[in-house]
Amino acid sequence: REFERRGLPMTIFGVSMALERHPELTAAFKELGHEIACHGWRWIHYQNVPEELEREHMKIGMQIIERLTGERAVGWYTGRDSVNTRRLVADYGG
Repeated sequence: REFERRGLPMTIFGVSMALERHPELTAAFKELGHEIACHGWRWIHYQNVPEELEREHMKIGMQIIERLTGERAVGWYTGRDSVNTRRLVADYGG
């Protein structure tokens, strides 16, 4: 509420599966004018995940945010990335 009281916008780095499970929170973030960036579909360590699977997870995560908010995610953050993550984000348009 402090951010709201001060009129400070936030960027929400949301795990898409969590946002999907709690659409009321996603709607509240949107209503308050906060940006929503994708923090992945799920929390997975991608170091040894095949590139195609990482690409598919990225697509699913981004699609969920777009479906819930009506807009593309404003950014991407993967905490446990792979050697492919940066390129995949760029390929996706991030």
